[in-house]
Amino acid sequence: MSIALASKLSLTVSKIKSIALGALLHDIGKVLLSPTLLHKKGKLTDSEIEEIRKHPLIGYNLLKDNPDTSATTKVSVLMHHEHFNGNGYPMKLTGEKIHYSARILSVCNEFDSIVNDQNNQNVLHTTDAVEYLIGASGHVFDKSIVDEFIKMIPIYNEGSLVLLSNGIIAIVVKNDPVNLTRPVVRALYNTKTSSKYSRTEIIDLRTDLSIKILREIKTNINELLRG
Repeated sequence: MSIALASKLSLTVSKIKSIALGALLHDIGKVLLSPTLLHKKGKLTDSEIEEIRKHPLIGYNLLKDNPDTSATTKVSVLMHHEHFNGNGYPMKLTGEKIHYSARILSVCNEFDSIVNDQNNQNVLHTTDAVEYLIGASGHVFDKSIVDEFIKMIPIYNEGSLVLLSNGIIAIVVKNDPVNLTRPVVRALYNTKTSSKYSRTEIIDLRTDLSIKILREIKTNINELLRG
């Protein structure tokens, strides 16, 4: 994911390779932390959180004297948990003081964690994860990087079926390239009343913020309308 994003941002081949290696090694510092701590279920104590937050610096120290590892890779490992507003760690850097490669890695790492990490108790659907990144851009993450990242994420293709928060099953008819999580949809079936829509009813999720997509549905559209 970090390779694709770095390529989309038109970085040089050498920079892309360094960022790719940084993505592979970003959590290398955790090898020196307690496995019991890393795999603990439930809420961490403040001291346990502080211990885990040492891993970027530990990782950097493991790599810093390696002549075969680029400075870009090393700094990516060191800074991948820094936040634009200075609330990250380990150095509480702000804005452009955070190396560009680390800003790229930060976005990719966060998205992967909240979508795929089974140890994360707050795993989100892709749509919710994208909305989180959008909401956090400019203060946690570099907005320009988030903007490019979300363009890469396949969320809802036109023609796909989705379940809305109001119980309606709809078909995506138009995507908004600026906000891929809130397309224009056409209502097909109301799960609350078990009834089909006999007339065309368009719902523009860009303007109707009271409704959101819960998930994509894999049901065949013909089976749905026939039922």
